[in-house]
Amino acid sequence: KTILCNKAIERQESNAEKLLMPCNQCKQCHLYHLGHHADFKLIQPEEKSAVIKIGQVRKISDFVAHTAQQGSYKIVIIHLAEQLNASATNALLKSLEEPQGKTLFVLITETMHSLLPTLLSRCQKISIETLMMEQAKAWLLSLDEQFDAKRLELALYLSDNAPLTAKSILDADQDMLFKNFAQDLAQILCDKKSIVDFSEAWHKTDLNLVVHFMQLMMVYLIKLATGAINSDTALFELSASVQNSIFANFSLDELSKMYQRTIELRQALIKKIALNAQFSIESILLVK
Repeated sequence: KTILCNKAIERQESNAEKLLMPCNQCKQCHLYHLGHHADFKLIQPEEKSAVIKIGQVRKISDFVAHTAQQGSYKIVIIHLAEQLNASATNALLKSLEEPQGKTLFVLITETMHSLLPTLLSRCQKISIETLMMEQAKAWLLSLDEQFDAKRLELALYLSDNAPLTAKSILDADQDMLFKNFAQDLAQILCDKKSIVDFSEAWHKTDLNLVVHFMQLMMVYLIKLATGAINSDTALFELSASVQNSIFANFSLDELSKMYQRTIELRQALIKKIALNAQFSIESILLVK
């Protein structure tokens, strides 16, 4: 936004650094806010899709081939770049190999190692530290003070304190989906529901999301079992009796095996290996 702005201004930070910020008043800023800036493109997985497809990238190729309409830079942001499928990645490489003048590509990913080396070699790498919980919460509240405090904390937990991801989680009600998932998983771990019933209930949900949810739950339970954290029944809405029942049914070694299986599945998903969702979910839980 700052690059597109016609009247960017300097702001003095408390650490004595000066930051260039958008004015939020010029025509370019207004066009950006409205989502109509002709020289800006945001690419991310489409609704109900876990990947960025080649058709989306081809639109970028057409976009960068032309001169900027506002006379400045053309900017392409690819959010969740690790979700580029193989065809989309190859198409993007062609644009990166022969960049047009005054064109900026920004690839955003939380798992840089999952991007192809040929893609990384054409990019300048910038690492951004994760915000602390209170910093991320303050930023989200500055956008909307009506955010429910408990939902906000859970969304930040699910996103590892990444505020933009947390906002996407809240907008898509994924925090509520996680709560349902946690309750269903607890039923399995307490021997109150069969593994088959659980896999049938969740195999139509994006497998990336299910594996992510499972991984978070296993990390939480392992930390709880080892005393690394105190019980947070409010965040997961699992009563102390439910947690005790889980630990009575599953040893630390068995929980660790489930966690290891989520890592293996995540690596397979990153490599775009086709997996049977129902079988994959059941394979995590079959540790006895």
